Amino acid sequence: MKRIFLLLFVFWYVIPCFAQLVDKIPITISGVIIDNACVAAHKEDLRDFIKTHTKECAISKNSVESGYSIFAYGELLKFDKESNVKIAKFLKLPKSRLNVDVVVDKRGDVLKLISIQSQR
Repeated sequence: MKRIFLLLFVFWYVIPCFAQLVDKIPITISGVIIDNACVAAHKEDLRDFIKTHTKECAISKNSVESGYSIFAYGELLKFDKESNVKIAKFLKLPKSRLNVDVVVDKRGDVLKLISIQSQR
């Protein structure tokens, strides 16, 4: 009986705690930044649209207000509000590009930006 309680404890408390720790490990993602306004407008042809999406579009007022995502490995991942501000600042730099390497914390379905740089 004690073994059953021990197993239940491990599965209900220890494993979920470990999963939360693993979820907070920073990860590096290489992909393309795209604003959420363009994502909404081009859901059906997003893979093709990203190839022609411009930095000028991504830093327009409407785009900045909509926030940003990164398209990487065939998947679209959204950034949190604080990260959106950092990305907008980054994109306004003269030498920045939409093809980036980011270091992030993944919190559920949302990314929290730690650092960003243009791909070489």
